Amino acid sequence: MGLTSARRERQSRGAAGHSSRFQCANVTNELWNSELVSARDSVGNFAKFCPPTVANGKVYLATFSGRLDVYGLLPLPSLVIGLSDTSVTLSWQTNGFSGYTVQAATNLSSPVWQNLTNSVMVTNGTFEVQFRRAETPCFIG
Repeated sequence: MGLTSARRERQSRGAAGHSSRFQCANVTNELWNSELVSARDSVGNFAKFCPPTVANGKVYLATFSGRLDVYGLLPLPSLVIGLSDTSVTLSWQTNGFSGYTVQAATNLSSPVWQNLTNSVMVTNGTFEVQFRRAETPCFIG
């Protein structure tokens, strides 16, 4: 799968910009844009005639905001598991992203995983979800 990118200037020269990544096979499928988590990914003031540079698995984007934006994969959050007599608690850092689905299966190689409806709480930048401890072994992913 290849990627293609687009940058858009929202208004006049030096105004806030917007950066997007699309799937090459289907450019109607936007994979990411700089406004999904704008507090972390916002482009800042758009720099004209400065195309993004790709190197070392990262995208470097010059701005007129006095900074060089660097985009790349975020580190995977580490999972903390808490156990009590009646429950299991999972917690992990949000990384400013909220697109998690918690799933369970009784067999790791199962092609069918069930989406769990347990509420995911966000506290001080940490996701936390609690489950009742099961009699039958269960894998959470």
